[in-house]
Amino acid sequence: MEEGTTVHNISVKRIARFFLWLFAAIVGLIIVLALLLVVADVVHWHNFRRDFLGGPEMKVFPTPLPDTSVVVAQGTTTLTQSGCTIDLPLPNLNVVQERLALLPDHRSVFFEDPATATDEAGNFRGTFNDAKFQSNYDFLSAQLNFDPAELTALPWGRWHERQLLFAAGKATMIRTHKQRPIYRVTLGNVRGFQYGDAKQINELIELRMFDPRDRQFRLHIASANPDVPWTQPEINFIIHSVRCDDATYSAARQAWDSKFHEHR
Repeated sequence: MEEGTTVHNISVKRIARFFLWLFAAIVGLIIVLALLLVVADVVHWHNFRRDFLGGPEMKVFPTPLPDTSVVVAQGTTTLTQSGCTIDLPLPNLNVVQERLALLPDHRSVFFEDPATATDEAGNFRGTFNDAKFQSNYDFLSAQLNFDPAELTALPWGRWHERQLLFAAGKATMIRTHKQRPIYRVTLGNVRGFQYGDAKQINELIELRMFDPRDRQFRLHIASANPDVPWTQPEINFIIHSVRCDDATYSAARQAWDSKFHEHR
């Protein structure tokens, strides 16, 4: 009887050791797989940094606008969107839907509706619960001045997500607007950024300007005629002319927000 009991106890111990070994093996396998996934994630992240964010264009930062002079206009043409207006330093131009001015010399100016501009700073505050950016100007400035060297070494956490947002935003803007340099502009009570140089031929210049109420003005300035480029004093005149009727803009903005939320 004792011999049978001893054999039974040995068998139980062997089974227990087997299951303990099996459990340890499974745990070990899970740990190895997790480490492999971590390593793969880190390698993928560093490859992404090198290939997508490691280009020299990501080292382009806004510089002060060197020419802040303003042309003296003999007449003007006005574009209007949602109670906001800009003036061009040329009279009697062909205007389409109050937003597009076409010049006889094949130059043009397109004025995006300020009431439809995205509140990027507000979206950032809502996503990251971070009140650092109270204006869209500051948010755009942070994107354009972002240096990929600031990115975290490991691709995890809210700080990483926050930094990656700036990196991706800058990469998109830089690669969409291949012009160099990007100018930081302050004229009168308007501030913002100019993508492109007036001296460049057959290039699209984009302005993203903000008034004291942080209303965004986006303008696309083009010349299809290499013999008649825009001059910086002409562009500065347009920037200086930015103004809004508060009541009209507020009503248009409210209508746009309501329409936007209806379609979400």
